[in-house]
Amino acid sequence: MKVVIIISSLLAFTYGCVCPEGWSYLRITDHCYRLFPERKNYEDAKASCKAEGGYLPDIQSAAENSFVRLVAFQGADQRWGWLPWIGAYTDTPGTANNDQLHWQWEDGMPMTYTNWCPMNPSGYWERCVQMLSDNCPICGNQFRMGCWNNIGCESQLPYVCKRPTI
Repeated sequence: MKVVIIISSLLAFTYGCVCPEGWSYLRITDHCYRLFPERKNYEDAKASCKAEGGYLPDIQSAAENSFVRLVAFQGADQRWGWLPWIGAYTDTPGTANNDQLHWQWEDGMPMTYTNWCPMNPSGYWERCVQMLSDNCPICGNQFRMGCWNNIGCESQLPYVCKRPTI
């Protein structure tokens, strides 16, 4: 029994941790990521991630942002591209001043890394965040791929989930 545990521990250390089938592993976060192409509003996407043992991603670095973009890029729509939910939102009571909005991750932590698209965040009524993961022909060329756009939480979008390894 001790030998099996030691060998299993060595394999996990040597080869990295394991993600469920269909998920992609990012070593710097030691988490797994997956795109879910079915379109849901923000709350339903959040609930779906929870059912998968995860959550909408809290992106902490440019490297993680690039990885989430690559995961989200899979199977992009020709006209819109993928514009998936990530785990950021504002809970600031209604205000017309965008500079006063308090943006945070689903776990309540403030956003220490951001990658807003030009002129974003915009519109205090757009309280949830999506990522522009690939070429979006009708979005215009002012957007960088992987940048974030705030949007109404009732919008129906694909989503990325982040979960611990198994």
